[in-house]
Amino acid sequence: MMKRMMISLAVLTLSGAVSAGDSQCQSEKVSGVLRTDLVATTPTARFVAVDGRSSYTLAGTVVPVLSAATDFDGASVIKDTKTNLLWSKCPLGYSAHRDAGNYANGSCVKDLNTPAVYRWSDAMTLAAAASVVGADGLTYTGWRLPNVKELASLIERKCAYPALNVSVFTGVDGSGTSSNSGKFSAFVWTNTPERNVLYSTVPVWVVDFAKGETMVVGGRADTGSELMVWLVKDAP
Repeated sequence: MMKRMMISLAVLTLSGAVSAGDSQCQSEKVSGVLRTDLVATTPTARFVAVDGRSSYTLAGTVVPVLSAATDFDGASVIKDTKTNLLWSKCPLGYSAHRDAGNYANGSCVKDLNTPAVYRWSDAMTLAAAASVVGADGLTYTGWRLPNVKELASLIERKCAYPALNVSVFTGVDGSGTSSNSGKFSAFVWTNTPERNVLYSTVPVWVVDFAKGETMVVGGRADTGSELMVWLVKDAP
């Protein structure tokens, strides 16, 4: 659902994580009533862990992984086979948790001295310059901001808070209170301006991953909103 809305909040943080079963949670969007009739829009089988590993070391013990292609806990780069896009598992300013070759819980850890949210003009520039170090030791470059259709393709309609397949994007949850303290913002930039709205601060489409909606916010360089960035690139 495309919504032409203006928001003045710089950041809306996620709260109240919804648990996920086979990768999918049950939505509580309707008056707090648990919905069991919804079909997953981003099933886990659609995604591949590009840099997944066959094993990892935890507390000195080598632990085998059932399949490197589904090693979403360890991966930093995720392929969507439906859209043929590669996504960074963690937003810009975060890295997949790996310490001395280990990783745990698939978490995304805030990078030191790096912002968690950005103004739109900075987001465009930084996305193009970003690099992601994979679990396979390779450095992935060539990223950009997604357009609104690309980013909206990750919305999981069966879930809320976040409206995202958290079994694939395992580092993202809804427990945050402030993106500046290393937690997650709900609003994520796209590279798509809205040309049909008169607004003095450059209207830009964003995706709200709390409720699974798209909307418009101000993207002006000096006074615009500061939101989260998710990196994307075309798969080879």
